[in-house]
Amino acid sequence: YVDIVSYNTMLKAYLASNRMKEVRALVKEMSARGFPANKVTYNELLNAKVASRDRQGMWAIVDEMHGAGLKVNSITCSILLKSLSERSGESDVAHVMALVDDLEESIDEVLFSSTVEACIRIKQLGMLSQFIDAQKSKG
Repeated sequence: YVDIVSYNTMLKAYLASNRMKEVRALVKEMSARGFPANKVTYNELLNAKVASRDRQGMWAIVDEMHGAGLKVNSITCSILLKSLSERSGESDVAHVMALVDDLEESIDEVLFSSTVEACIRIKQLGMLSQFIDAQKSKG
């Protein structure tokens, strides 16, 4: 492959086919060829972990992303918000919401809606109220 876009496209295809052995090999090859995983790569990996309900794997991807010196973005947070359910532990909810609060970029419509939907889904209306108030104060 000639660039990071090509690698990420193949990664997405392997993930869609649940070909995890090839995914791991491709990520290693990317790095070896001078195309280290970027936010798109990590978000694709994260989305696969969320879709498979692999909570530990999900947080491992976030940790790996941080270890690579990359900060989460609104897409990362939207993916993580999809993972929340009524059965989510308080620590998962708190961790996701802290990542949303710590974003360097401003919250766009998609992330705002994702956060609202997650708070409603997990029946945390107090958290929703706090989130909306915090967004109002930011302008």
